[in-house]
Amino acid sequence: MAMVDSTSSRGSGGRARSSCRRRLSLSPSPSLRSALRGLYALALLLSLAVAVLGALAFRRVDSISSRISSAQTFYEEKLLSIQEDLQGLGEKSSGNVSGQEAQLERTSRRHSRLSAAGAGLGARLESSAGSVRGLARGAERLLARAGRCRDEASRLDAEERRRELGELRDGRERARELLGSAQGAAGAAARREGGNSRGLQELAMRAAELQERLDSASAELEEQRDNLGDARYHGGHAQNRTADGFRALEGLLESHGEEIGTISANLAATGGHVLAMLRYLGSVRESCARRLRAHARDILRLNGSLAALQGSAGILRERFGILGARLDVGVRNLSLLLEEMRAVDARHGDALRDITLLRGEGNLGRCSWDW
Repeated sequence: MAMVDSTSSRGSGGRARSSCRRRLSLSPSPSLRSALRGLYALALLLSLAVAVLGALAFRRVDSISSRISSAQTFYEEKLLSIQEDLQGLGEKSSGNVSGQEAQLERTSRRHSRLSAAGAGLGARLESSAGSVRGLARGAERLLARAGRCRDEASRLDAEERRRELGELRDGRERARELLGSAQGAAGAAARREGGNSRGLQELAMRAAELQERLDSASAELEEQRDNLGDARYHGGHAQNRTADGFRALEGLLESHGEEIGTISANLAATGGHVLAMLRYLGSVRESCARRLRAHARDILRLNGSLAALQGSAGILRERFGILGARLDVGVRNLSLLLEEMRAVDARHGDALRDITLLRGEGNLGRCSWDW
């Protein structure tokens, strides 16, 4: 019995040793433990790197998207500002063109009015020149008539003087003859002292008649002298009136000449003003043409810049699409990498659980072996 127990105890001890040996052979070695620890640390580092890379990638994507959105907003604002500038330039150019057209219309109307006024002034000048020529001809006729009147007056005065002198001489001669005849009759009457009273009365009557004739002749002479004085006075008055008329006519001619001079000066000034207005209109047209050409160049340049901006915006859109596609591919790759890392983590977790299970069984075998 003792031998049987000993053999049984030996058999049980041999089985325990074999199981412990198997367990000791399954227990991990230090190199495996270090490798597993390194793998675990590498997995942790890889997971951290993946997380950091994902965060950086997401940040980069966010920054790129924010830059792209800011660039889009900037270019959109710039395009809007350029469009507003173009609209403002168009409105300004249209307003300038309309204002310049209105100014040109006003200046053309003013020029037409000035030309009409110049034509009216020319017609008035022609009419005034015609009237002045008529006045000059009238003055010449008046001067000729006045000369003829003077000649006629001098001739009539000379004839009147000669006639009066002849009449005076004739009257004196008749008076002398009458006196001579009276003296002869008186001498004859004196020689006839013995005549009758009737002859004396006749002689007295003849003497009275002669005296009356002498008185009437003297009265006629006085009247002719008065008439001659009146004629001289009227001639002087007529000469004075003629001189006054000529002076008034000369003053009128001088005033007409001054008016013609002022009208010609006004016409010259109007012509200078019209020429200045024409030069100003030419300069305004040239400036308007230069401004329109400058606006056209600005509009063409802005159109070119707008086309360039539209092209750059299209390129940015294409780049944004390419970056979005790359980002989608990167995100898909990151998701696949994360899934692979998760699978690796799961495998590592399974391996670590197996290792922990193996460690636990090794500890149990060691404990039974020690026992």
